[in-house]
Amino acid sequence: MGLTDPRTVTWGAMMEDAMGYLSESAAMWLLLPPMLCLSLLMLVLLILGSRVEDDALALEQRQRA
Repeated sequence: MGLTDPRTVTWGAMMEDAMGYLSESAAMWLLLPPMLCLSLLMLVLLILGSRVEDDALALEQRQRA
């Protein structure tokens, strides 16, 4: 998105740098760590959000009873 200091190391910057090496076989190894970390973060946030929603629904049902 370009909202941070360009000298700051971010997962997006790491993936962008690795895109320049796609013609080489090492590109997958350069892309894999930030992609896995980003995917894992999204999975954790999805599970956490689902858990919070389930707890909120259970609390709402207890308050109605």
